[in-house]
Amino acid sequence: MTSQLTLSLFITLIGMGLVFASLLLLAFLMNVLVSITTRSPRVETDLPAVQHAPDKPDGVEAGTRLAAAIAVAMALDEPSSKSSLGYRSPTSGISAWMQAHRARLHARQGKPR
Repeated sequence: MTSQLTLSLFITLIGMGLVFASLLLLAFLMNVLVSITTRSPRVETDLPAVQHAPDKPDGVEAGTRLAAAIAVAMALDEPSSKSSLGYRSPTSGISAWMQAHRARLHARQGKPR
């Protein structure tokens, strides 16, 4: 009896070891493939590095002016509806079937719609 139990435990231990070993091998191969496929080729350019000095005609730095221009462009791109102000209708994400079902339930309970 004990020999069968020890044999079954030994087989179980070998099976679990093989499963974990194969998972580790799979993780290692995935890391190798990711490192191989994500390497970007280095492009050598003959262009000198350009250093931009801050442009200060009005005492405002170029980064600040760029941020203001981006903010204005985003504000102009927004639709001028209530949804851009965070307002959302309570029935905006509900289908017509669900609206009819809720109306029927409210009518059955005697609540106002």
